[in-house]
Amino acid sequence: IIGNATASTINKVAITQPSSSATLTLDNGSTLATSGSNSITLTSTGPTNVTLPTSGILVSAISAFDTLDFGSVVAGASATLTLSVSGAADGDAVSLGVPSSLAGAGGIYTAWVSAPDTVTIKFSNTTAVPIDPASATFKVKVLK
Repeated sequence: IIGNATASTINKVAITQPSSSATLTLDNGSTLATSGSNSITLTSTGPTNVTLPTSGILVSAISAFDTLDFGSVVAGASATLTLSVSGAADGDAVSLGVPSSLAGAGGIYTAWVSAPDTVTIKFSNTTAVPIDPASATFKVKVLK
């Protein structure tokens, strides 16, 4: 237990480690801050429990979503649209959330960081006929 004394209160951080996960408990009013880009700050307004793995790396991620409309794409062609994702950088891994209504309608969706703060989503029509995917909300998560 680590304690920080103030004029009127004592804030504690307790970490317990059972066999499969560790639990971080912050007392009322405590805060937890990490440094570096895309850091996460947890501020407690009451007792707060955070469960962490006992080993491995915690991955920082940023996310965004927007409604995209690719329009009609001829057979064998592709169309691209972009999303603004503040903090995205060249080489970051991108996970793409494609609405289930568009899955299986023919074609493939891919995504990558194409410029600082920009993720490009590409629809490739792999069929022999034109496809006009419905306008839908796409979600991206960029791993830092």
